[in-house]
Amino acid sequence: MSGKKRKCHFNNELQKEYPFLKKRDHNPHVAFCSQCSSEINIAHGGISDIKLHLKTKKHLAGVSAVAMSTSMSKFITKNDSDKHEIIAKEAVLAYHTVKHNHSFRSLDCTSKLISALFEKKFSSARTKSEAMVKNVLAPDTQKELMQELSETSCFTLMINSSNHGAQKLVPIVVRYFHERSGVNVKVLELDTLPGETSDQLNDYVLSVLNRNG
Repeated sequence: MSGKKRKCHFNNELQKEYPFLKKRDHNPHVAFCSQCSSEINIAHGGISDIKLHLKTKKHLAGVSAVAMSTSMSKFITKNDSDKHEIIAKEAVLAYHTVKHNHSFRSLDCTSKLISALFEKKFSSARTKSEAMVKNVLAPDTQKELMQELSETSCFTLMINSSNHGAQKLVPIVVRYFHERSGVNVKVLELDTLPGETSDQLNDYVLSVLNRNG
């Protein structure tokens, strides 16, 4: 007797074993990894798919960034305006690096240069700067984008794909008009996909739209 193999669900047992994974209401076969901001499809392999994900470069890099940064509060001392000012400067440098598409690797040298020439306490090389971008600047920017999209009634989605080594990068860009900021073109999501068939791209776009309401 033959029959269809049942798809695996992300259940409470898996949630308990992997607390950094979260359920996706729109798809019970998908788990969201909070350590590297990725979705894991466990429909066919279940826990095996999770274990494979834990070995990927993207996940390992995410774990490293979280471990090195934990949170911005680690770098802030209450009632210490000097440290607050230095942290603000370090965040500005991290923003500048992303704004101009510079490599985080360049900050290993730049941070030492700033420390030697201008501010001895300045210390924001690639690991710390990357953590600031991923855990502070990016979430805040995404929150601002979601707020503006909720206040507009018309927008356009654009999608493309490109190869980065062995990875297939697929960004989704949104273009919209907002009464305060005018015409905007911003990245809604950037992720990797195993391929670029019409079905894969369609499912990806729908999942991003559903996840962002």
